[in-house]
Amino acid sequence: VITQYHEVVGKAYLPPYWALGFHNCRYGYHTIDEVVQVYENYTKALIPIDTFWNDIDYMNKYYDFTFDPSRYPLSKVRNFVANLTAHHQHYVTITDCGIPPDDNYLAWTDGLKMDVFKKNSNGTEPFFGKVWPGRTAWPDFLHPNATEYWTKQIASFLSLANVSGLWIDMNEVSNFCSGPCSEPENSQSNTNSFPSSSLGFNPNNPPYAINNGNRRQPLDANTISADSVVYPTIEYNAHNLYGITEANSTRIALEKLLSKRAFVLSRSTFPSHGSVAAHWLGDNKSTWSDLYYSIPGILSFNMFGVPLVGADICGFQLDTTEELCSRWIEVGAFYPFSRIHNDLPSTPQELYRWPTVAAISRKVLGARYSLLPYYYSLFYNAALNGGMIWNPLFFLFPNDSSTFDLDRQFLVGANLLVSPVLEQNARSLNMYLPKTERWFDFWKGIEEKTTGWVNKSVALDEVMVHIRGGGIIAMQESGLTTWERQNSEYGLVVTPDREGKGIGRMWMDDGEGLDWKEGGGKYIELEFESSVRSAGGRVTVGVRKEGWKGGVEKMRLGKVKVLGVESAVKNVEVNGGSVSWKWDSRLRVLDVFGLDLKFVSEIVVKWV
Repeated sequence: VITQYHEVVGKAYLPPYWALGFHNCRYGYHTIDEVVQVYENYTKALIPIDTFWNDIDYMNKYYDFTFDPSRYPLSKVRNFVANLTAHHQHYVTITDCGIPPDDNYLAWTDGLKMDVFKKNSNGTEPFFGKVWPGRTAWPDFLHPNATEYWTKQIASFLSLANVSGLWIDMNEVSNFCSGPCSEPENSQSNTNSFPSSSLGFNPNNPPYAINNGNRRQPLDANTISADSVVYPTIEYNAHNLYGITEANSTRIALEKLLSKRAFVLSRSTFPSHGSVAAHWLGDNKSTWSDLYYSIPGILSFNMFGVPLVGADICGFQLDTTEELCSRWIEVGAFYPFSRIHNDLPSTPQELYRWPTVAAISRKVLGARYSLLPYYYSLFYNAALNGGMIWNPLFFLFPNDSSTFDLDRQFLVGANLLVSPVLEQNARSLNMYLPKTERWFDFWKGIEEKTTGWVNKSVALDEVMVHIRGGGIIAMQESGLTTWERQNSEYGLVVTPDREGKGIGRMWMDDGEGLDWKEGGGKYIELEFESSVRSAGGRVTVGVRKEGWKGGVEKMRLGKVKVLGVESAVKNVEVNGGSVSWKWDSRLRVLDVFGLDLKFVSEIVVKWV
């Protein structure tokens, strides 16, 4: 059913590979020097990270597409971004949709010339509300000129600094007034105006009252009046489309200007949003309850077809604690979109600020980065076929009633079960391992002998992660950036099911090209099969599609790890030749290493 829904609304947009790395942001980096210091501190702490972000602090008077000349001088911004680029890291900035009326501001004068702003109820003048810059108008992204207009503004911005992606915010639309603001301080709702239409009722106060937030307020409460004019109708009929239309115009602009896959993060969404952009769960709080709520929130958006989604790690509002941030990064390292972010009044919470959190971050983000081939393959599958990155357990075990109400554990794909601690001061965890499967400890490789409800001691620096039997996961050694991982050798982790079998699949490409779609797709697709018996076993690697020619030369299989090998191993061959290997009789793990094999033809690993 979920896949059918994704077929209807549009399958997921394939993110650039770097977007699956870790991201750092804060509202409150008042100068570029602060951002540089944060970068240096992460580097010294050896915490894996790909992208550094700026909230609205960087702007000049909160005008989009500008840098403050004293706090973010262009020379320093360009030096910082050039250093990031040299280390294969990235820079993302926020862009709000409100444009202030300033005759010296191109985003305003271009918008007037191209007639792209939403109009007041009589359709003659731009509709004015208020956001961060003060009095503002809003581009109408349904207008035929809107994408051209928006592309021009983004092009001007990219000429200032080599920004890798854009974060579009306040796009519900959020308005500091309710309805129009003729003056910045005016915040009165336009509840008595009527549109020049045939609706027959006041669209700001329709016959029914929407009880959003348990407040039966007019529809223009803190947003644009429902009787304002947009192309080719009024706001009442188009309001919920604003976020998705802005996201799509932003995607088109970035693809055109960068000639690469776009990265767009949007607060507002609508069905089909996942086919153009990513999403985060909004302004959460540094509380244990919001840590827990992030799990059903991310699962829900995966069902909605928005797989690149996450919550602000360690919480956005309020002050986090060392323990809460420790537990949060243990979950957040496995979010599809993994970003830490916090609010201006809150105590800074970058992951290096506590030795304990830094050490935990190196461990769990190291695991994430080693799993990037698995994550990327899940996104490829979602983009080509539809489907989810995170799954609730009952999706994969519909006949097991014990999974029906589990929302404190989740599966990454079908093979990786994450069971985090979500309660303060807890040092033990009651988790559920479905009885029909074999489960292997991700960190140690040992098979769990007990299934069903299991109670485990869990220290502050531990998170329970298990690999489901029957899968083959492609991995790499951990590194500090996604670029390092993308250019290192691959390994396979094989976990046999109760019949000794396993299957898996991996997709890979250059990580940024636009020509990835089915048909002319420039990607490599590999398939894996395994059979583990008491008398021996085999693992087979086959090439299903070889569309990325350069990848065949770059990609190499370096090792294979087989868990659950119960019988002593006497000999191992790869494609009929001898190879280095080791069997651990205690862990029941077979390691085959030193392979250095290209994925140009079938690879067969056999042992007896």
